[in-house]
Amino acid sequence: MVDQRDVGQWHRKTFPECVPSRLRAKLREETEEADSEFLAAGYRNGARLRSEIADVAIVLMAIADRCGFDLQQAIDDKFARVVEKYAEYVDG
Repeated sequence: MVDQRDVGQWHRKTFPECVPSRLRAKLREETEEADSEFLAAGYRNGARLRSEIADVAIVLMAIADRCGFDLQQAIDDKFARVVEKYAEYVDG
């Protein structure tokens, strides 16, 4: 599994001039590409959809690293809150 720190180090080395506005633009671009592939593939598992979703994840890791937080921890924390919030729908 790729580590966020490795992605962050690679990103800073490869794109040292990258500023928040460029990261935002890249996130939008990759999200739009993933959305297009999802529309084409639906819930089917296709190589192009996997690739585009991975691009989004890589950009998110780079953003999290530059902002100084652990993306996996943020996901874990948020998912725990979501599970708690919607527990009544599962339990009842």
